[in-house]
Amino acid sequence: MRRAVPLVSHLGYDVPFGHRQIWDRLTWALEPAQLASAGVPAELEMRVRCTDVVRRGRRLAALTMHVEISRDGRPLGVATTRFASQAPAVYDRLRGAYADVDHALSRVVAAAPPLAPHRVGRDRAHDVVLAPTGEPNRYLLRFDVGHPVLFDHRVDHAPGMLLLEAARQAAHTVAHPDFAVITAMDTAFRRYVEFDAPCLVAAEALPSQLPTHVSSRVTAVQHGEEVFSTTVTALRGPASSAVLRGFCAPPRTGPGVRPPTRG
Repeated sequence: MRRAVPLVSHLGYDVPFGHRQIWDRLTWALEPAQLASAGVPAELEMRVRCTDVVRRGRRLAALTMHVEISRDGRPLGVATTRFASQAPAVYDRLRGAYADVDHALSRVVAAAPPLAPHRVGRDRAHDVVLAPTGEPNRYLLRFDVGHPVLFDHRVDHAPGMLLLEAARQAAHTVAHPDFAVITAMDTAFRRYVEFDAPCLVAAEALPSQLPTHVSSRVTAVQHGEEVFSTTVTALRGPASSAVLRGFCAPPRTGPGVRPPTRG
C-alpha cells in the first residue's frame, strides 16, 4: 500500500516526481487465515479507490485512498489512508534545515542496544527497533539508518514504516505471549519524528472487544509532544500454535533477504 501512494499520485493525478506524499492517517485490517502459505504461488489483487480529493489550483494537495486486497479471489485485507502531497518548495519551507538529508543524517542519535528479539516477535537483533529504558512498557526508538528494508532510501526523518514496526513490536511486548499475529492498526501521524533527539515509545494494554483478540495503544513522544499514536489489534494465542503455524513466523529482513511484503 505504501508503494501505491506515490504510484496513484503520479499516474492518476499527474503529481510530478519529486513531490512528497505525507501520511496523515492509516487504518488497515486483514483476515489472518488468508496469510497461510499453501506452498504454491498466490494471485494477489489490489483495488484502489480515491475520495475526498483536494486540489490547490491544478495541483493535488491531498486525498483519501481506499484499498481492498484479495488473494486468489478471496478477501485478504482492507486499508484506508489520508495523505497530503507537497511540492518540493513547500516541503523545504516546512522542514527548514531538516529538509537537507545530509544534515539530518549527520545528526542521528546513536542507537541504544536493542530489546531481546523474542520479546518483540523477531529472530534477530538487527530487526529490533526498540531499546529498553528501565521502565515497563516504555522504550526508545532505534534509528538504524543502515537497515535495508526500513531505510531502503535516504530520508530526512523517521519513515512511517519504522513507526508502524515500532508499534507492532511495542504491542507485542505488552501482549506477550498472547500476541500471535497482528490483524489491524488505526494510526495517526501527527508530526515528523526527527533523528537528532530521543523518541519515547509507550504501550499499554486495552480492553479487547473480542475474546479472540488482544488490543494495545502505542504512542510516540518527542520533545514532549505526541508525534504518533496507534491502536494495534492482534489475534490472541501463541505464534507457534497449530492453527497459526506457517504464516506467523517473523520475516527475515537482513542484507540480501526481503520479507514477503514491504511497507
